[in-house]
Parts: sequence; structure tokens; C-alpha cells
Amino acid sequence: MDTFQISSRIIDKPLETDWLGYQEITKFLKISTSLLAEQPNIARLSGTTIFTGDIHGDMDSMLAAFRIAEQHDAKIVFLGDIVDRGSHNVECMNLILAHIHQEPDRFFYTRGNHEFQGINTKWGFMDSVVEKYPETVYWLYNGAFTQLPIAALWDDRIFGIHGGISRHLKILADIEALEHQDRGFRDEYLDLLWNDPAIEPQKGFVMNDKRGIFYTFGQDVFDEFMETNHLELFIRGHNKQTAGHRYFFDDRLISIFTSADHYKDTVPSVVLIEGDGSHEIIKL
Repeated sequence: MDTFQISSRIIDKPLETDWLGYQEITKFLKISTSLLAEQPNIARLSGTTIFTGDIHGDMDSMLAAFRIAEQHDAKIVFLGDIVDRGSHNVECMNLILAHIHQEPDRFFYTRGNHEFQGINTKWGFMDSVVEKYPETVYWLYNGAFTQLPIAALWDDRIFGIHGGISRHLKILADIEALEHQDRGFRDEYLDLLWNDPAIEPQKGFVMNDKRGIFYTFGQDVFDEFMETNHLELFIRGHNKQTAGHRYFFDDRLISIFTSADHYKDTVPSVVLIEGDGSHEIIKL
């Protein structure tokens, strides 16, 4: 069975995985890694587009997001954290990779902080993989994660990323220039996947006491980033939002959340960007 046939079968019945043996998943993940390695650090797109926040193994929310995209004939961007915590970590990963195999110009997936081995070893993904396959398959998934784009840029004016702005990478060209081997665990890269917008007024970057790691950023540095890069809207995930979304900084930053499996009290939501750049929050 070639990888196109594998991806087609995954898309057709994403929760039926008994047929997907070690040889098939190994081939599928190796080809997936090669495909992702060809993508730039910042995926560029335009036209009607759906942005999702964290999925965290929630197949119901992932499929609902796909349906919204189909209804609007839209592209779809997943802003990281597909894995961990939820019930269908492996199945969600396979489904998004299968869609990237089939329609790479319509489906996009940027890296989140849970697409790191040091995190997904602890929060459920590793356990989900080794229940089905040898541990070598878990390492193949993490190899694919290292090749994921960092961010998405819609029509040069709407920026999507998992976490927030960096203390060091202040222009998009700096993010685009990062070499794969330089991304690893460098703070300037991890800032983009970990940093949060400040809830209370603050200046600049302040250590994130709530997480105990990385930083919160104030509106002053956020506005500077937006103006420097000629951006109109910033979409990110990374934080649970019970209502599914939250606006920050004069409504120019949207924190979106798309998971209700592990998080039973949330209303999973997506951001729909219309062709003219206007946006709408859609509850799933």
C-alpha cells in the first residue's frame, strides 16, 4: 500500500486503525517528515481560511473544524498542540498528516509546545503511541514535529502562531531565516511557542509566574511587533479559553481554543477569516 492509499484510508475512517500496522505507519511517517521538511518556516496563504487552536486529541472537535472548512470552501490552519491530554492523540495526528499528504495547499499545521518530545513524553502522547506500536514509532512522530512550520501568514497581514511574540525575533524575516538545526531548544524560538499575552497591564516581557516558564508580553511590545511587520490581526492558541476564545490588546489578538475532550467545560471554537480579511468566531 502506497502512502496515498494509506492517507486516503485514514481520511475515510480516522478512528479505525487496526489495519494500520507497523510497516504502514513507519512508511507514512517517514514520507510525512519529508513533506514537512520542504515547507517554509512561515506558511503563506490567502483566501477563506479557518484557524484552530489546541486540539489535544479531541477528534470530535477536529472533525467539526473540518466540516466548517468544507462548508466555507476554506483552507484550515492548526496552530499546534494536536497531541496530549485527549482521547485520540494518535488518530488526530494521523488524520491531519493524511490531509497534508492529500491537499498540502489547503491544510496547514504549525508547531506547538506539545509537539516537543520533552513535553509529549509526560502528557499522554507517548503512552498513546506505545499502546499501538513499538517505541520507535513515537520517535518518528517527534521527528515529523521537528519539521513543522513555525507560523502561518495570511495575505501578509494576519499572523497565526501557537504562543506569542518573541523577545528576540522581532521581524518576520528573522523567523523565516531560522534553520531547522537552530530551532531546537533555543529561547528565541521557544518564546514563539510558549509566551502568553499579559492579562493585566504590563510593560515589555515579564516572567510568566503562572506557567513558571517563559514570558508574558505587554501591549507595548505587541503593538511594536504588529506595526513593524505591518500586521492587522494576531491569532494564537496555547491557553485554555472556557468560552472558546478571548480578545486582547484592542481586539487585535485572538486567543482561540478548539478542544473539549479533556477540557469538559470549554466551548471549542475556530476563527473564520473571510477573503476580505474580516473575521468571525465560530463555535463548534
